[in-house]
Parts: sequence; C-alpha cells; structure tokens
Amino acid sequence: MKYVWIGLNDIEHEGTFVWEVDNSTVKFSKWGPGQPNNLADIEHCVTVGANRHFGLWNIEPCTKKDSLLL
Repeated sequence: MKYVWIGLNDIEHEGTFVWEVDNSTVKFSKWGPGQPNNLADIEHCVTVGANRHFGLWNIEPCTKKDSLLL
C-alpha cells in the first residue's frame, strides 16, 4: 500500500480542503512535493504517504477511496 486516505477533500470548492467528518476546513497541512496538484482535474481526496513520501499528504482521485485504508 502506498497511501492511506485521511478523510479530507476539496470536492465542493477546488482548493478548499474540508474534513468529511464535520465539514470543517483544514487548519494544518503537510503536503508532499508538488501537492496539491489536482492532476487532470480529477483529484480531490487527500491521502498520506505510507512509503516513499511517508507522512506527507498527496491528492488522489476519490474513486480510489475504496482501495485505501481509513
């Protein structure tokens, strides 16, 4: 596994990241190099690196959530 989904997204407003549990905006971030990049305008869910970028945030397509550990 490369990444772990952390329950943070910018689905409603591009670039405004909110926690899915209570819709509060993020007050802290630890983005990896070049992130968030919203590659191809389909990346809206935040993951944390479990391998090469351990502990750093990355943005992925939300369709990948089912394959990521919560």
